[in-house]
Amino acid sequence: MKRYAVGTLVILVIIGLVGCGGSLGGLLHMTGNGDISNWDRRNVDGSYGDVKHFRSTQDGHIYLHMERRGSDPVRDPYIVVWRGSASDWTDYTLIDFDDDSGSGQDAYVRFYAQSNTNYSVLFTTYGPNDFGSYRYVVTEQGGYAYTAQAIEQDDKAVVDVARKVVE
Repeated sequence: MKRYAVGTLVILVIIGLVGCGGSLGGLLHMTGNGDISNWDRRNVDGSYGDVKHFRSTQDGHIYLHMERRGSDPVRDPYIVVWRGSASDWTDYTLIDFDDDSGSGQDAYVRFYAQSNTNYSVLFTTYGPNDFGSYRYVVTEQGGYAYTAQAIEQDDKAVVDVARKVVE
């Protein structure tokens, strides 16, 4: 019985800390699956990609992750993020881009966002003729960097709460 209670509590605490695909406490959290095909937006280099738009809720770090996923994944995920409108190429500011900062060939970008600002992200591939599926995550951390130390502190908090339930 204790093991079941601890397991349930740990799952609930993790969901509370990580989020579950929606907005948690007003912070932005988007996840989804995509598929790059020759029906998508064509980029200057001949690659194709999907554009997603979001608005930051407060000053803080935004984390973007694109990973190879599915039975027929893209070979080499690539992310480009900019501030402003995706449809008006005269009114935007390039923020960052990445090819392989995630695990393996996955793409990962972290940047500091300004409150109530529109951003666009292009989930694409490094080079032409790279089609397939992927998964993306866009997470807002609201004013503090989510470092390895912060992750360790959150993990310790989950264990501490679980211990109190067992005792």
